[in-house]
Amino acid sequence: MSRKLLLEQELRKAIQNDQLSLVYQSKVELSTGKMVGVESLLRWHHPNLGFISPGEFIPIAEETGQIISIGNWVLREACKQIKYWRDMGYTELNVAVNVSVLQFKSTSFIENLKNALEELEIPPNALELEITESIMQNIEETLEILKH
Repeated sequence: MSRKLLLEQELRKAIQNDQLSLVYQSKVELSTGKMVGVESLLRWHHPNLGFISPGEFIPIAEETGQIISIGNWVLREACKQIKYWRDMGYTELNVAVNVSVLQFKSTSFIENLKNALEELEIPPNALELEITESIMQNIEETLEILKH
Protein backbone atom coordinates (compact mmCIF):
# COMPACT_ATOMS: atom_id res chain seq x y z
CA MET A 1 0.00 0.00 0.00
CA SER A 2 1.33 3.44 -0.89
CA ARG A 3 2.01 5.94 1.89
CA LYS A 4 -0.56 8.33 0.39
CA LEU A 5 -3.30 5.70 0.48
CA LEU A 6 -2.30 4.69 4.01
CA LEU A 7 -2.43 8.31 5.19
CA GLU A 8 -5.81 8.80 3.51
CA GLN A 9 -7.23 5.83 5.41
CA GLU A 10 -5.61 6.77 8.71
CA LEU A 11 -6.69 10.40 8.40
CA ARG A 12 -10.33 9.27 8.44
CA LYS A 13 -9.72 7.96 11.99
CA ALA A 14 -7.48 10.77 13.23
CA ILE A 15 -10.19 12.96 14.79
CA GLN A 16 -12.01 10.10 16.51
CA ASN A 17 -8.73 8.70 17.84
CA ASP A 18 -7.62 12.08 19.23
CA GLN A 19 -4.52 12.21 17.03
CA LEU A 20 -4.99 15.78 15.83
CA SER A 21 -4.04 18.77 17.91
CA LEU A 22 -3.59 22.49 17.60
CA VAL A 23 -0.49 24.39 18.58
CA TYR A 24 -0.40 28.16 18.73
CA GLN A 25 2.21 30.49 17.30
CA SER A 26 2.41 33.99 18.73
CA LYS A 27 1.63 37.03 16.60
CA VAL A 28 3.57 40.04 17.86
CA GLU A 29 3.18 43.70 16.97
CA LEU A 30 6.70 44.69 15.97
CA SER A 31 6.47 48.34 17.00
CA THR A 32 5.45 47.54 20.58
CA GLY A 33 6.61 43.96 21.07
CA LYS A 34 3.12 43.21 22.38
CA MET A 35 1.55 39.84 21.62
CA VAL A 36 -1.66 40.64 19.75
CA GLY A 37 -2.84 37.16 18.95
CA VAL A 38 -1.93 33.67 17.94
CA GLU A 39 -2.22 31.53 14.85
CA SER A 40 -3.53 28.00 15.25
CA LEU A 41 -1.48 25.35 13.53
CA LEU A 42 -2.79 21.84 12.95
CA ARG A 43 -0.61 18.88 13.92
CA TRP A 44 -1.07 15.13 13.48
CA HIS A 45 0.73 12.63 15.64
CA HIS A 46 -0.07 9.08 14.59
CA PRO A 47 0.60 6.38 17.23
CA ASN A 48 2.54 4.18 14.78
CA LEU A 49 3.70 6.56 12.07
CA GLY A 50 4.74 9.38 14.41
CA PHE A 51 4.53 13.06 13.49
CA ILE A 52 3.08 13.60 10.02
CA SER A 53 3.81 16.94 8.41
CA PRO A 54 0.87 19.20 7.53
CA GLY A 55 2.55 19.58 4.14
CA GLU A 56 1.92 15.89 3.62
CA PHE A 57 -1.53 15.37 5.12
CA ILE A 58 -3.33 18.66 4.31
CA PRO A 59 -3.19 18.09 0.52
CA ILE A 60 -4.57 14.58 1.05
CA ALA A 61 -7.36 15.96 3.24
CA GLU A 62 -8.21 18.55 0.58
CA GLU A 63 -8.08 16.02 -2.24
CA THR A 64 -10.42 13.61 -0.44
CA GLY A 65 -12.77 16.24 0.99
CA GLN A 66 -11.81 15.31 4.56
CA ILE A 67 -10.59 18.87 5.02
CA ILE A 68 -14.18 19.97 5.69
CA SER A 69 -14.63 17.80 8.79
CA ILE A 70 -11.07 18.49 9.90
CA GLY A 71 -11.57 22.22 9.38
CA ASN A 72 -14.78 22.15 11.40
CA TRP A 73 -12.92 20.39 14.19
CA VAL A 74 -10.17 23.03 14.04
CA LEU A 75 -12.70 25.88 14.26
CA ARG A 76 -14.41 24.35 17.28
CA GLU A 77 -11.12 23.58 19.05
CA ALA A 78 -9.81 27.09 18.40
CA CYS A 79 -13.04 28.54 19.81
CA LYS A 80 -12.68 26.35 22.91
CA GLN A 81 -9.16 27.71 23.37
CA ILE A 82 -10.38 31.30 22.93
CA LYS A 83 -13.04 30.67 25.59
CA TYR A 84 -10.43 29.22 27.95
CA TRP A 85 -8.07 32.18 27.51
CA ARG A 86 -10.88 34.72 27.82
CA ASP A 87 -12.09 33.07 31.02
CA MET A 88 -8.52 33.50 32.32
CA GLY A 89 -8.66 37.23 31.54
CA TYR A 90 -6.90 37.35 28.17
CA THR A 91 -9.77 39.16 26.45
CA GLU A 92 -7.69 40.99 23.83
CA LEU A 93 -6.11 37.86 22.38
CA ASN A 94 -7.31 36.90 18.89
CA VAL A 95 -6.87 33.48 17.31
CA ALA A 96 -6.27 33.05 13.58
CA VAL A 97 -7.44 29.87 11.86
CA ASN A 98 -6.61 28.77 8.33
CA VAL A 99 -9.69 27.90 6.30
CA SER A 100 -9.44 25.85 3.13
CA VAL A 101 -11.32 26.82 -0.01
CA LEU A 102 -13.41 23.61 0.19
CA GLN A 103 -14.36 24.30 3.79
CA PHE A 104 -15.14 27.94 3.10
CA LYS A 105 -17.43 27.05 0.21
CA SER A 106 -19.17 24.14 1.94
CA THR A 107 -22.84 24.67 2.68
CA SER A 108 -22.30 23.99 6.38
CA PHE A 109 -19.41 26.43 6.91
CA ILE A 110 -21.37 29.46 8.10
CA GLU A 111 -23.66 27.35 10.26
CA ASN A 112 -20.74 25.53 11.92
CA LEU A 113 -18.90 28.78 12.51
CA LYS A 114 -21.97 30.50 14.00
CA ASN A 115 -22.73 27.51 16.22
CA ALA A 116 -19.20 27.36 17.61
CA LEU A 117 -19.14 31.10 18.33
CA GLU A 118 -22.59 31.13 19.91
CA GLU A 119 -22.27 27.95 21.97
CA LEU A 120 -18.94 29.02 23.43
CA GLU A 121 -20.00 32.68 23.72
CA ILE A 122 -17.08 33.93 21.65
CA PRO A 123 -17.30 37.39 20.07
CA PRO A 124 -16.76 37.04 16.31
CA ASN A 125 -13.88 39.53 16.33
CA ALA A 126 -11.87 37.14 18.55
CA LEU A 127 -11.53 34.71 15.63
CA GLU A 128 -9.61 35.57 12.47
CA LEU A 129 -10.18 33.48 9.38
CA GLU A 130 -7.20 33.15 7.06
CA ILE A 131 -8.16 32.23 3.53
CA THR A 132 -5.98 31.87 0.45
CA GLU A 133 -6.07 34.13 -2.57
CA SER A 134 -7.51 31.34 -4.73
CA ILE A 135 -10.82 31.85 -2.98
CA MET A 136 -11.16 35.16 -4.79
CA GLN A 137 -11.71 33.48 -8.16
CA ASN A 138 -15.46 33.92 -7.74
CA ILE A 139 -15.57 37.27 -5.97
CA GLU A 140 -19.37 37.55 -5.78
CA GLU A 141 -19.77 34.17 -4.06
CA THR A 142 -16.87 34.90 -1.72
CA LEU A 143 -18.27 38.29 -0.72
CA GLU A 144 -21.69 36.77 -0.03
CA ILE A 145 -20.16 34.16 2.29
CA LEU A 146 -18.05 36.79 4.04
CA LYS A 147 -21.12 38.97 4.63
CA HIS A 148 -22.76 36.16 6.55
